Amino acid sequence: MFQPNISKRQEDVFAHAVFANLSEGLRQDTGAGQDIEARTQEALHKALARAQPFIGGWNVVWGPSVHLGPGSAFPVHTMYVAQSTMDPSQYVVSMSGASPASVFEWMAEELLVALQVPWGTGTEAADAKISLGIASGLSVLQEMTPSGARPGAGTALAGFLKTLTGTKVKVDVTGFGLGGALASTVAVWLADTKGVPGHWDPQGHAQLTCLSFAGPSAGNGAFAAYADRKPGLTMVRFANDLDWVTQAWGAASLAKAATLYSPIIPGTEPIRALVERAEHTTRSGDYTQVQALAPPLMGRVKYNDGFITVPPSPGGHLVDFIKQVGYQHTGPYFQWFHFNPAWMETRPSAFDEDSRALFAELAPGVRRALKAAGVQPPAELPGKNEGEGPRTLQAGREQYPVPRSAEGPEAERLVKALATALQRHGAPQH
Repeated sequence: MFQPNISKRQEDVFAHAVFANLSEGLRQDTGAGQDIEARTQEALHKALARAQPFIGGWNVVWGPSVHLGPGSAFPVHTMYVAQSTMDPSQYVVSMSGASPASVFEWMAEELLVALQVPWGTGTEAADAKISLGIASGLSVLQEMTPSGARPGAGTALAGFLKTLTGTKVKVDVTGFGLGGALASTVAVWLADTKGVPGHWDPQGHAQLTCLSFAGPSAGNGAFAAYADRKPGLTMVRFANDLDWVTQAWGAASLAKAATLYSPIIPGTEPIRALVERAEHTTRSGDYTQVQALAPPLMGRVKYNDGFITVPPSPGGHLVDFIKQVGYQHTGPYFQWFHFNPAWMETRPSAFDEDSRALFAELAPGVRRALKAAGVQPPAELPGKNEGEGPRTLQAGREQYPVPRSAEGPEAERLVKALATALQRHGAPQH
């Protein structure tokens, strides 16, 4: 396996990016009436203790805060802040993403990326926009507060960070997968409000860095350019060149997504149909990754352990493609960043390199995306998705139905609500 040049600090921050996804594993394992935030806190403390010989000592000083949104495009949000015991001036803000299935779910809910919201937290971000889905996720993170006896209970992230910035501090913002895209927006929001009276760092004491792992693009080219050149913010992005999630949603990367694993795993008609739908949906969005010119991490197609069907067949190619999508979004990163999934006692099933478990997790999302594209799911994708209720998105503290069309009052109302929510947390507009 190719081993990139990765620093010890980047390995440590990567562990936090992954640990923020503990709630997803717990959500799969938590019964009604159980306090998932309390269980996440317990699981996080155990994970940090197990990882301590490798990543050093860390104390959770805010959170974890967990937001559940049944029926939402984001079923669970988790965020926490940890402080290094070896360097008390070092903090990490970590937020959850989702499994690799999320990219297929977003293909099913095409308006999550077809619609965009103006970036409203900065004063010099002309024409910068982020996707509807990412804007909703950011607005949730801005409002989240821990509950109960957890550190920072009742205080939102910006309010807590304000208590730290009376002296020089280093703040790393991180996330994995969808959390990587969200981390880039959280970091830019914090950079926009850094040095602004009344906000989290009025004296500009914080050294702010974003480390984004395995994420899709959050917004358009204007947003990426704005993020990359933002004063007071260092933007770093890591992406496996074989990670299907990181191919979303730019035109050039989507163009090669259907044949990403060829010739070992040929492209299939169902996958081509999904990619063509995504290309059509995002054709006017100019989606661009932050740090788009950063050299990718070089992945390899996984052959063994049930990832390649023998003998090959068209149906087998589809199954193998889906398994590979799951593996490339997790396994190689864990090896490159020396992360041990066993540090997480309860973890998302996608974090284990089990080909059958990966297929079982991703297949329903692929099936749903195909049905949304008007394509009959093949026999290789068992299960039913009929009867799903309407999906919702959050803007600030309010829930809105996902619009049925990019045109019309529903879409206009939601975009306006999200733009207003972002502006409320941003720097004063002049």
